[in-house]
Amino acid sequence: MKSKALETIQRCHLLMPGTAVIAAVSGGADSMALLFFLHEIQAEYRLKLSAAHINHGLRGAEADRDEALVRATCARLGVPFFVLHADVAGEAKRSGEGIEACGRRIRYAYLESLDDQALIATAHTLDDQLETFLMHFARGAGLHGLCGILARRGRIIRPLIDCTREQVEAYCRERQIPYIIDSTNLSREYTRNRVRMDLVPALRALNPQLHEAARRCFSALQADESLLEELTSDAMRSVQTPSGYDAAAFLCLPKALRARLLETVLRREGCPEPSSLHIHQVEALLEQGSGQVQVGGGLLVRLRRGMLEFPQAGHQHGAFSLSVSPPQWPEQQFFEMWEEKLGVSLVVHKKDFIKIQKIHKHQLANCLDYDKIHDNLILRSRGPGDRLRPIGRGCSKTFKNLFQEMGIPPEKRGGMPVLCDTEGPVWAPFFGADERVAVRAESVRFLLITIGGKCNAE
Repeated sequence: MKSKALETIQRCHLLMPGTAVIAAVSGGADSMALLFFLHEIQAEYRLKLSAAHINHGLRGAEADRDEALVRATCARLGVPFFVLHADVAGEAKRSGEGIEACGRRIRYAYLESLDDQALIATAHTLDDQLETFLMHFARGAGLHGLCGILARRGRIIRPLIDCTREQVEAYCRERQIPYIIDSTNLSREYTRNRVRMDLVPALRALNPQLHEAARRCFSALQADESLLEELTSDAMRSVQTPSGYDAAAFLCLPKALRARLLETVLRREGCPEPSSLHIHQVEALLEQGSGQVQVGGGLLVRLRRGMLEFPQAGHQHGAFSLSVSPPQWPEQQFFEMWEEKLGVSLVVHKKDFIKIQKIHKHQLANCLDYDKIHDNLILRSRGPGDRLRPIGRGCSKTFKNLFQEMGIPPEKRGGMPVLCDTEGPVWAPFFGADERVAVRAESVRFLLITIGGKCNAE
């Protein structure tokens, strides 16, 4: 495994001497092998190595056992250790995502937040790459989806991507590396597990050299993908104008390139996950010559006077800025805006807050620690570059990115109020309070925000 991983590092230029690297370590064989491998080459590459673990809060004592193993191993190796405790099930319910997708989003957001200069090493293997390919193939993915997992994407590196799981486990045995077998890996409830336990063995029966064949396939597909990406960038320059996108220029492109470029444009304009259906709808619009269509995330696409446009509903709302002086609860200061009535009040007694908390659990995302607010409060319209650090996410994001992640349509974004202090946004609808004003056990005074009417605890 070590020689194969070093070959990947050199071929793909994954590491430079003196680089800071954060290893994502779950406690399984793959990630523990990655941790030990990076520790082995730490001196040679002069790496500033640390490790991060995410406890997703999904498996109770088993998850705590995994965390304890990783923590103890890092202590033994002298590797700095970071951990995030997340309520993935609760966040998935709130956001409407699947558990796996939500966990992945939280995981990468946390890893990226630890050090914005460090590389993030994950333990994906050739087996993971093959399983991902087969799942995407079964769903009818195009070339981009069939390329598998790249050795490098931005700051994320995958030194073990050319190693098989069998090689990884042999490495662990040779070096007596302890690891945990996640019980959920044995459940056929998850698609990836069914692919690994049922489909891959059947394919290996057809071709015992399946992994080597897959490696050649991915290499060829990724070369094609790289070329098409370059052609798409060139094509973007030919269709983009100050007032939109030139429809005639789109129609002059080869179909494969046009579809890829449309996917890029839709994603850029606010469609979170452009599908083949969305692309087909816009292609039909281009051929039709005029009209409009709504695609994913509520994004409106309009074709008129030969230009493809993306009118945003939010542009119809004027800017506003209002001073907030919350009266003592149960009195409220009300604001009529954004198709809703917003109420703001100050709860000064903890016993009152506990009473509200018990009766109105849905209000908790709209409670702030008043004593962490800096200077005056302003309720204003969302501004360019505004960012929020949602509680439990471990990183700040622009509202544009948050809207896209939650699939909030453009017509719901316009005119959205943002509550701010002198340091920036502290609360917004959909997303709740900012981490820096989150209510803690030691909080004394509470700002309570209600949407749609009065909140009473009588």
